[in-house]
Amino acid sequence: MRALLLLLALLGGCAHVGPPRAFDAEPARLARLSAPILLVHGIMLVGTRVHLGLTSFDRKIIAALEVDGFDVFLPALPAIAPPQDRADYLRRAIDDVLRRTGAARVHVIAHSQAGVDVRLLLDDPRVVGKIASVVTLASPHHGTPLAEVMLELRGSLGESLLDRVALRIDASRGWPEREGRLYETATALTPRAMAEFDERHPTRDVPLYSLAGTPELARDGACDGGLWPPPTKKGRRSVAMAVAGMIFDQRTAHDAHLNNDGIVPTASARWGTFLGCVPVDHAAWLHVSRGGIDVRALYLELARGLRDVERSGPDAMAAHVPALARIVND
Repeated sequence: MRALLLLLALLGGCAHVGPPRAFDAEPARLARLSAPILLVHGIMLVGTRVHLGLTSFDRKIIAALEVDGFDVFLPALPAIAPPQDRADYLRRAIDDVLRRTGAARVHVIAHSQAGVDVRLLLDDPRVVGKIASVVTLASPHHGTPLAEVMLELRGSLGESLLDRVALRIDASRGWPEREGRLYETATALTPRAMAEFDERHPTRDVPLYSLAGTPELARDGACDGGLWPPPTKKGRRSVAMAVAGMIFDQRTAHDAHLNNDGIVPTASARWGTFLGCVPVDHAAWLHVSRGGIDVRALYLELARGLRDVERSGPDAMAAHVPALARIVND
């Protein structure tokens, strides 16, 4: 854990300070063939520029979507903040996109904590009717034991280091420095807190699809019952996710083995219509070359499915499941 915290602190110290911005990426052109897509990053991520490993969605993913006719925006959300704060940034980003594009609704593809943020937003009366659909990628819908680990850092050097990383990431967007929010954020993402959250925010009305990650073959049933079978091959773990996975396993040693992506239990990522598992770790959703699958093809097929959902209704995603299953298992 100490080594991981030191690595994160060093990464955060290298963030580049630039002019204030609301988006980390936005379209080179406005195609208007369907509702715009917002790719929303999770905790501790910054833009499309790599700062010694810290980034969010790979530009190659964005380019592939744009070539297929989608307008893609990357809202800039705080690096570490509880869901209610990040959801407010996302709400303003949605309004900005709708105003600039003239569209009536947006699609949201959300990684990690962003899936929780957007679920909170779905119950905001100011957003009703503005979101056409949601896809969550490895989001901790039922919480994660690593949030409990973060709570144990209260008042420690580790908490200070992680908050410093968040401040540097936010500074890279030209925002004024704020106090770190690690403790408050971790509190919101514990399994206990998320169980209460799930009762308050059941996600009605808006089509919501979820995907889960597991670099290992599923052993705990977490991948059962999806729209495609559990993956038949293993994925790869990055060094950072391997370290995080060891911390995860130590925290849950009293339980039977829990499939996880290094950060989130695989079963915790299931919400709404569960599409299935993907053999990747928590970071590989964002990088074209790290996960062992064709991530660009995965996003492209998901986006095409959302376009059909927009036109024909929630059941239209089913037509894209065979192609998604081939990408996952190739």
